[in-house]
Amino acid sequence: MFPPGQVLDVGCGGGKKIPPPFIPFGIEISEELARLAHEHMSKRGGECLNAPAVEGIVRFPDESFSGVLLRSFLEHEAEPKALLRHAARVLAPDGTIFVRVPNYGSVNRRVLAGKWCGFRYPDHVNYFTLRSLKRMAGECGLTVHLVNALLHPFKDNINALLRKNPSSHGAARSGQDLTSGSSQSQAL
Repeated sequence: MFPPGQVLDVGCGGGKKIPPPFIPFGIEISEELARLAHEHMSKRGGECLNAPAVEGIVRFPDESFSGVLLRSFLEHEAEPKALLRHAARVLAPDGTIFVRVPNYGSVNRRVLAGKWCGFRYPDHVNYFTLRSLKRMAGECGLTVHLVNALLHPFKDNINALLRKNPSSHGAARSGQDLTSGSSQSQAL
């Protein structure tokens, strides 16, 4: 999924999701989990920052990671576009961002309505369709490649690989921020 090198896990928990030979880095808001993750990651040449996602990712230099994990994270983030813009900035030119978010456009969500497993208020503050994820990624200079393309309409999650769009260098640093920062859930 990722070229060799350093991989950043946003919302890394205890920090054990990135296997060798990758060099693990993380951002974790929980002080205790960040401490455990840092202990684990530092043994392999990486580190974990104890910070909210956007505050943490801005500390990393441009093009420093071959991969970024946003696994089950963007739906929790109050500033998803700002985070994705910075993820694009820290991503190496040949790198990949893995995104997993609940699929608001799924058949299951339409059938189950309010009983759909992806609704987790107040934890989930954003809901994405493939179209809205592609739009936001495009505004950050990224292209979206589905992992589960054939089954996508029936899956409760969108699993996607995001890569830098070669024709939009610098787009990750520009553009209007569409996130409101409000604590109310919103479908993007």
